[in-house]
Amino acid sequence: MALFSKENQPANRNRAGRKIIHKDLKAATNLTKAHLEGLLNQHLWMTEKELHAVMVSKSAPMISKAIASIIMKAVEGGDDRRLTFILDRLIGKPKEEINITAYMQGLKKMTDVQVIDMGSDAIKFLQEKGSEE
Repeated sequence: MALFSKENQPANRNRAGRKIIHKDLKAATNLTKAHLEGLLNQHLWMTEKELHAVMVSKSAPMISKAIASIIMKAVEGGDDRRLTFILDRLIGKPKEEINITAYMQGLKKMTDVQVIDMGSDAIKFLQEKGSEE
């Protein structure tokens, strides 16, 4: 069994160890959530004239152009999906609350046999789902 050393390396080094990350992808990973939030806040407070200037600027970073474009299209076209996209990234999606009270009230009105049947159906569903995976 040969040990790897400086002289004894695998034939195809790209397959061994970590994959090579290209410089542009490595730079993209440096975009932190805080940095993105700062950019979003900055662009959301710009006037239409300022956003347009970012979009036509040859020196503006592409991330700034993309954010400006999304905001402009959201405002001009009344596209709330685009604005929701930006706000979800900025402040996070709203938490969905599940009201289990109504479900439990329905269970209380059922007979024991109905609850058992419903439970049996749920078990059957999960077993079939598990066999598909």
